[in-house]
Amino acid sequence: MTLNEITPDLAAEEEAVNRIIFDGDLVRVGLFRCRPWHDLFKNDERASDHHLVFPRTAVIITHDGYEPVVTDPNTVLFYNKHQTYQREKLSEKGDVCEYFSFSQEALLDTMRAYDPTVLERPEKPYPTTHAPSDARSYLLQRLVVEHILGDEPVDALYVQEAMLSILARILDNLFPGQRQEPETAAARRAHADLAHGVKTILATRYHESLSLAEMARELYTSPYHLCRVFGEQTGQTIHRYRNQLRLRIGLTRILEGEEDLASLALALGYSSHSHFTRAFRKLFQTTPSALRRDRAVSLLDEMSNNLTV
Repeated sequence: MTLNEITPDLAAEEEAVNRIIFDGDLVRVGLFRCRPWHDLFKNDERASDHHLVFPRTAVIITHDGYEPVVTDPNTVLFYNKHQTYQREKLSEKGDVCEYFSFSQEALLDTMRAYDPTVLERPEKPYPTTHAPSDARSYLLQRLVVEHILGDEPVDALYVQEAMLSILARILDNLFPGQRQEPETAAARRAHADLAHGVKTILATRYHESLSLAEMARELYTSPYHLCRVFGEQTGQTIHRYRNQLRLRIGLTRILEGEEDLASLALALGYSSHSHFTRAFRKLFQTTPSALRRDRAVSLLDEMSNNLTV
């Protein structure tokens, strides 16, 4: 299935109405594709988990106890676990959306920075049924889904970090100016130490498929706090930092005479030579094989340019 397909093929619709495409220790990602004539469209529904939902079509959703809401791509929906709701048809496209569920620990930890009372009602963390969906969040969640459905192996660190970031963006919109963070000297020192801890782990384990949860456990913090603090301290995500580290180490090894690029790709943590090549080209605007072939000429040209500037 591609992201350009708004609804699945009719012959496969029964199986494709609700499909989990990523199931990790922090985040679960699913696709919902339901035509108006399907039995699931009109039935009363009960949320199986705490869901954050990005609609792709327009449909009326009524959470029990709340007023009906016209949902469309400008809206993000919230469902607490076991929340019952109904949907009404607005178009023949039916209900098409992506939904994201977070572990209870990750969700409560993220939300308590905005709404400390969430710890008093852990069974109902989302305080409302819907909110505006800002353009950046909508784009980012679509890119996450595109990554999961793509040809390359799924990078769990990227998915987890991106989705916690999107959740925080949505909560920023829902609770503007309410995020509570200590600004003491001790807090600033702790944040610097936490970023240092991530770099220390990645310095020798950059080739491993470490998840956000694994690194958080090693540093005695939460995944949300870890990725937020690292971003504030370094200006980039942990995933991006690790990827650049892998590629720069790879570049050095190629210039030092590494011959087997397939083995190098695996040693750096990439799933294949082609995966490594695409990432390398994106960062350095050349391929590993081209760099290996032309390294002497390239370095001489660069030195000549520096002398003439």
